[in-house]
Amino acid sequence: MTIRLKPNEGKEIKLTMNKGEAVNYVWFTDRGKANFDAHADSKKLKIKYHGYGKGKLERSDGIMIAEFDGKHGWFWRNRTSETMVVTLQVNGSYSDIKLME
Repeated sequence: MTIRLKPNEGKEIKLTMNKGEAVNYVWFTDRGKANFDAHADSKKLKIKYHGYGKGKLERSDGIMIAEFDGKHGWFWRNRTSETMVVTLQVNGSYSDIKLME
């Protein structure tokens, strides 16, 4: 998936995953560093926020393992003065992937 972020704009992509499922991921921008927050939530389990990591990078890759049934993913914000594109590639166990509105 790709998302376009205007300056100071933020967007989020979430995967629906069950506890113990894992995905290999890589995300990258086409210009500059993006602020990111990798996190999860579960309405069923009443978990509003579970953090996996935050920072400011141009690229990140690794494995995300779901610690519980719910939505797991990334939020990005563009703090640069130019529009950027963030590309996310995932491979593994998940039932849905969605740009959150």
